[in-house]
Amino acid sequence: MYKNNTGGVWLSASTDIKNPLFGSAMLTCGSVQDTIAVD
Repeated sequence: MYKNNTGGVWLSASTDIKNPLFGSAMLTCGSVQDTIAVD
């Protein structure tokens, strides 16, 4: 796991999970924690 097993957070323009931290090894690992509405 990223950063000594503490996990990581990233922003994305999509709600599709595409984990940038480990490439294909953990591409779909993660969850959407919040969203920002676009006006």
